Amino acid sequence: MTIISRDSIKELYSVNLLYELHIVEEKIALFFNKYKLGFAEFEERMKSENESFGEWDDYIEWKGYHNKEKQLKLEKKDLDNGNIKVA
Repeated sequence: MTIISRDSIKELYSVNLLYELHIVEEKIALFFNKYKLGFAEFEERMKSENESFGEWDDYIEWKGYHNKEKQLKLEKKDLDNGNIKVA
C-alpha cells in the first residue's frame, strides 16, 4: 500500500492549480491583445454597441475564462491560507 502525505497532495494540487491558472491567463491575454481592452471595458462595449457575432462569440468565451480565473484565484488563496480539506 502506498501512503501519500497531505503535504504531497497539497503540493500536487498547487502545481495543477498554477498550471490551470497559467492557461487561463494566456487565453485572457490573447483577447486583451486582440481588442486592446480589459474584460470589463470589452463587456461595456458589447452592451453599448450593435451585435457583431464574432465579437459576441469572443465575449462569451472571454467571460468564461474571466470567471474561471476568479475561481482559480480564490482556490489559490484558500490553498495559500491553508483553508483546505482532504476528503
